[in-house]
Amino acid sequence: MENLPEKPSLLRLPYSVRREIYSLLGVVGVDTRLMALGHKVHRPWAGQWCSLNRSFCVARFRCAGYCCHMQNQLFYVSRDVSADALHAFYSENKFAVSSEKPLVFKVVGGNALSALRRLTLQLNLRPTRCPCGRTCDDAPRNRMFDEKMPLQELAPCLNLVVQEWRDTLYHLGAHIAAGKLNLQINFAPQCFYPAVVLQSLRLSLAPLLEFPRLKNCLISLPNADRRLQPWVKRLVLMTTGQLDDIDPPFPFAKLPPELQLKVLEHAGLISDTTLVVSSNGFIPRLCWGGACFSRDDFFSCCSLTSSYYVNCDPCWVLPKELFDVNRRIRALSRYIFVSQNRFIISPLIVPELKPGWSPMCLSIDDLPHLRFLTLEFTGIDGNTHLPGQPNTLAWERFVDSAVNKLTLPALTLMVRMFHEDLDYLPNGVIYDDDAQMVAAYKAACQRIFEPLAHALKGQEDGLKRLFVAISSPIENLKLSGVRDYERVLERTVMGIDYDSHALGWDVLRRRVT
Repeated sequence: MENLPEKPSLLRLPYSVRREIYSLLGVVGVDTRLMALGHKVHRPWAGQWCSLNRSFCVARFRCAGYCCHMQNQLFYVSRDVSADALHAFYSENKFAVSSEKPLVFKVVGGNALSALRRLTLQLNLRPTRCPCGRTCDDAPRNRMFDEKMPLQELAPCLNLVVQEWRDTLYHLGAHIAAGKLNLQINFAPQCFYPAVVLQSLRLSLAPLLEFPRLKNCLISLPNADRRLQPWVKRLVLMTTGQLDDIDPPFPFAKLPPELQLKVLEHAGLISDTTLVVSSNGFIPRLCWGGACFSRDDFFSCCSLTSSYYVNCDPCWVLPKELFDVNRRIRALSRYIFVSQNRFIISPLIVPELKPGWSPMCLSIDDLPHLRFLTLEFTGIDGNTHLPGQPNTLAWERFVDSAVNKLTLPALTLMVRMFHEDLDYLPNGVIYDDDAQMVAAYKAACQRIFEPLAHALKGQEDGLKRLFVAISSPIENLKLSGVRDYERVLERTVMGIDYDSHALGWDVLRRRVT
């Protein structure tokens, strides 16, 4: 039998000794950054490792257009020595992949990936290029990427980046050794469409669920987002073998109904301020009034989830995910959302309430669960809400369809009426004196209130509380005169002994406004 070639003398030494030799030769103990592996590097700098010629750039020898490489003769002594040296190089050093090179692993051999022990991924979802040819650093002939791009234009670029990272992680997970890799993922801060970014982060990290067990996993988030933190925590525990399922089953349905409601009350369904029902969905009153700013000036204030109050707290956003879990969770979430929040509706602006559930508007089916509702009318003058006018007919239809659905004994109703600005009277109304203006304004308020009062008095059960708020058209008009007229309107529905001020009218008004 022919004698097999003897193992090189270097490989006969214990690995601890070989490691010291590799360290003296510069193979072990360097901070490296994987860049453009398998490609020629035109502008080398410290930390570049090129698998094409197995060379590593050293910082102190850097000069213009030239970079001295480490001693790599070991890679050419023999195949066995080269394989052992490369294994030591990949297993003993720290590696990092920048956000611009997500596909770098596809040009690294499987043996190198299986030898990795310490790896850091710098994940940035900001697109550097788009399918239509746009890039951040292109010449002006191509439109540059901008966070202010509309979502429909940004989505293809973002999807491309997410898919590249998913392919990268799937390829990495197919080669790494179980229980050996220390993985760290650092996210760069994103400044566009937070809701879209959260979904993209989940999609990008989903391949980690199919990884072999990691020795250690660390995921660093730029912002402590409460919606993402629990999911990331479970992901880390699962990749390190400390958790069997990223979404462990919780017997929520087996809890008593009252406990289910208590749990969902802490799920972000209750806003910190009154909600304005608009065509754009449910918007916090503080945002609607302009007391906020948006990170993206391209869009109107608080029309997106990137809006913030003046105290830099993020604007409340409806957690729509709860309505997609199952029918039971959707029904409970809908009940809590409608019954625990305060809503403002402008009957002449909001379209007709329809049956069913919509995350953008209240429906007819939500009215029985309402506990606090404000009806708001603006731009009132002497010529508004006259008989036969379109806005008068629309208001009467709203009253007819809504009052019969409301649970009046549990409802606190507030009616707010605002006069037209005296500096701008679109109807060309001219009054001889202030008394005539006040009389015309009161008559318009009376015309608005009459259909509601008539419908409420026709019900067997009365309202829990009713508050009427009227803005004065004359700055020097005595406050008591307006308050007296508000009480007159309230008592036409609630009775002559009703006193809204004794029920905390002033406190309630401050909470709404």
